[in-house]
Amino acid sequence: MTHEHQDHYYPEALKEFAGYGARIITNSSITSKLREFDVDSEALKPGDSTDVSVISIKATDSPHGALPVPVPENIGFVIDNRLFITGDSLLPVMHAEVAFIPITAPWMKLTEAVEFTKKINPNIAVPVHDGFMKYPFALNLFTKVISEAGIQVKAGNPGESFEI
Repeated sequence: MTHEHQDHYYPEALKEFAGYGARIITNSSITSKLREFDVDSEALKPGDSTDVSVISIKATDSPHGALPVPVPENIGFVIDNRLFITGDSLLPVMHAEVAFIPITAPWMKLTEAVEFTKKINPNIAVPVHDGFMKYPFALNLFTKVISEAGIQVKAGNPGESFEI
């Protein structure tokens, strides 16, 4: 979990996952909140790392984009030095084979998502955080521009899955 906004954090589901023995790795803010639900979790700070079975996870400093309300603690994750998840952040700028890129939000413009994606130059960009748009305009435009830059885009509809 990168941060506590309701589109990223759903304690009831996390309680269920924990009941199946899943390890929940997040930041200190969510760890505190999950205690209220009797859910164990592991808080990482930027620079910390841990292993889950054969997968390595490193936390990155990924501050949440500016908002007109209090900004939550947001942490990014690099998984196996290949997959990069920023949460609601367009930082840090680092290359990854696969990057999950927020493409719409109250705190950003689509052009910022495009610029960020081009800077980190992943092999595959997975657009996320596009639920704010009623129509797939942002997703379609992001996909067109990023594909033209030679970066593969993988996107799905809610409930769909795909292999990377």
